[in-house]
Amino acid sequence: MRNVEALWRLFARWPRATLHASPELEWFESPLRFHIYNGVFRTGDLADRPLVIATVRGHFARAGKPFWWVVSPRNRATGLAEELASAGLSHLEDVEGMARSLARPLSRKEIPGVRIEAVRDAAGAQAYRAMQQERWQLSSAVEDDLRDLHRYMDHLPTFTRVIAWLDGKPVGKAASFVDGEVAGIYGVYTRPPARGRGIGEAVTAEAIDAAHRLGARRVVLHSEPKAVRLYERMGFSKVCPLPLYVGSPQAARSGAPNP
Repeated sequence: MRNVEALWRLFARWPRATLHASPELEWFESPLRFHIYNGVFRTGDLADRPLVIATVRGHFARAGKPFWWVVSPRNRATGLAEELASAGLSHLEDVEGMARSLARPLSRKEIPGVRIEAVRDAAGAQAYRAMQQERWQLSSAVEDDLRDLHRYMDHLPTFTRVIAWLDGKPVGKAASFVDGEVAGIYGVYTRPPARGRGIGEAVTAEAIDAAHRLGARRVVLHSEPKAVRLYERMGFSKVCPLPLYVGSPQAARSGAPNP
């Protein structure tokens, strides 16, 4: 979780985002009205947790923004998940936290016709953003905001975006972020027509290699259930489940559970 927390703190320093931080709670919001760009990433020992949950939920409701709330390993035994559900947030999914030492090298294989490289120019950046919009079904209205966000992220010295090209077309992506000796892998995506070729594994491996060159000695990621076996083949081991809850402005205003 520490790598995730460090990344979101940096994200929240984007001039158009806001970080709300206290010893007991850290959360952020951005102008992007989609849940992955607004959320609570660290929950500590709160004196009145139901009140805090209601306050954060009400804030996003007034702003008209959906948001997420992660239940970390240190929160699992405290009843946070049950309190989020009682407050009207919906359980989105349980992602699997996984980790791997970089003391052992990754096995790599060439994929015919596929070129994998770090994003270095405007064309690569635009292709990466397009796949991000496709992955999350974001409308074209957010394109300017995403461009501005990525310009900011490009200035982070330990953040690397990787893209796969097949016959000159972008077909996959991933990113890595290094904090100390730990790297996190984020945003792995393969376009549907290109799946089944090993592109997801290849962009993940390239992102890991980039992180290793920046000094990472261990790598972590969170996986959807369907991708766990892929990462296990790459040498990752399960560490802990990470339940994600999401709140919608409509549910927050009505007091009803999210659809």
